[in-house]
Parts: sequence; structure tokens; C-alpha cells
Amino acid sequence: MPKPMNKEMGGKPKMSGDQMKVLGRVMKYMLKNYKFSFIIVVACILIQAVTTLAGMMFMQSLVDDYITPMLKTSSHDFSPLAKALGGLAVVYVVGIAASYAYNRIMVNIGQGTPVSYTHLTLPTIYSV
Repeated sequence: MPKPMNKEMGGKPKMSGDQMKVLGRVMKYMLKNYKFSFIIVVACILIQAVTTLAGMMFMQSLVDDYITPMLKTSSHDFSPLAKALGGLAVVYVVGIAASYAYNRIMVNIGQGTPVSYTHLTLPTIYSV
């Protein structure tokens, strides 16, 4: 059983040697049987994280570069703002696609059985 984190010491919980061995075996299995899928999932997670960050950083740019200057000059030209929002929409669509892709791949991995279980038989009430 893992030891609880010591809050007084402010430390992180440490992984025991057995937990590291299990993690190593799981990673070895994943890379052996799902190498391509694993790489795609990691890439999609990174893409999704970057697009989320870009969306958050755009909010500061939106106020500083578009809204404040428009208020100071009382301009009614929204074309630069519309162009920037269009670019943001593209970034969010890429993030949504990456998120969907890695979730869908993970479902396939979770349901996949690369090891053959054909030698197992079901009880007769479950047979088709």
C-alpha cells in the first residue's frame, strides 16, 4: 500500500519500486502492441494542450490589441477583430479535432485485445 503524502513536509508522494516496475511493464506493453497509436495519442495531447494555451493567451491579446484601441478611437471597423477571431476559431477547431482523435484512439486501445483469447469458451447461456 502506498504511503500517504506528508503534508507538513510539503513533499510529493513517491512511487515505490513495485509501482515503478508495474508502470514500466505497462509502458513496455503499450509500446510493443500500440506503438503507432501511442505516439499519435501523445502528439494529439500536446496539440490539444498548445491550442488551449493559445486560446487563453488570445484573451489578453483581444483586450490589449483590439478592444482597447477601438474604444480609444471610437472606431467601428471590426475587420481586424473578425480576422483574429477567425484565426482563433481555426485554432480551437484543431484543438477539438486533436482531442477527439486521441480520445477515439484511446477507446480503440482500451477495447482492443492484441493477445488472442480464442482458446476461452463462454458458458452455453452466453453462446451465440
